[in-house]
Amino acid sequence: MSTQLTRLVLDWDGTITERDTLHMAIEEFGDVELFHALEEQIGRELTLNEVIGVEMGTISAPFDAVLDWLLDTVAVRPGLPELVAAHDPLIISAGFHELIEPVLAREGVAATVVANRIEADPTGWRSTFLEREACEVCGEPCKRVALARTAPYVYVGDGISSAGILTANGTPGADGGYLITDIQGLRNGVDISGLLPVGALGSNDNLIFANAPFVDVPGFSYTAGGSGYNVANAALGCGSANQYTEAPTGICPGSSISFNATKLSVPEPGTPALLGVGLIALGWSLRRKANRA
Repeated sequence: MSTQLTRLVLDWDGTITERDTLHMAIEEFGDVELFHALEEQIGRELTLNEVIGVEMGTISAPFDAVLDWLLDTVAVRPGLPELVAAHDPLIISAGFHELIEPVLAREGVAATVVANRIEADPTGWRSTFLEREACEVCGEPCKRVALARTAPYVYVGDGISSAGILTANGTPGADGGYLITDIQGLRNGVDISGLLPVGALGSNDNLIFANAPFVDVPGFSYTAGGSGYNVANAALGCGSANQYTEAPTGICPGSSISFNATKLSVPEPGTPALLGVGLIALGWSLRRKANRA
């Protein structure tokens, strides 16, 4: 009796690469303000493909200039050549062959890639997306549809794990929320570099609550690895049944996460460590599985 082998499927952006390469290209060569505005519309008014198409259309630089920059900048996680040699994975992405395969070649890797196509144009790059049926889960022609005939398989995507300490003003507001004043920790092993100002991503208010659900609809925002992230209670804010999301630009769209916080003991007000300012500290952690690759 023959045994069907399980195929290894790898997500590209954020799994093989340390950062989302499309985000990097748009931040460097495209319209960043439009990028932030459009990201909030994914799954609400626009599909992922529609958003990517418009975002990439803001790039007018020559293809070679963009590719050379990506080849100099994109970081791939260690061990990729050995992994490909041992397991011959399928690489899947919402991005583009023309921007993925040169990075693989730089790493000395040849692998099967399922992705879209891009054509450089001085009036705006043009995206061509694979024709797929709508997914029964998300309603879009997503990666689940692309993998429908690849069975059995193990999918390795850009799951996110973050944890650290939130320090907040010790006096709550009228709604019971404490204003976060500092954040420390790691996101996928990368140092969280700081708290973003109120209103920096969507309408983030940087409030934390001492008891569940801990986070309100606007949420709090921070930076790690050069990108900003917003953690929010999305039960009402995104019209979603998911209680929490983590998103790169405001509360929606986001990927469902689990979020936990525990109040920590801190020095009493008046000690030299706090210079007389009343503070509370919460240890927090989140885990998520993202939809975009």
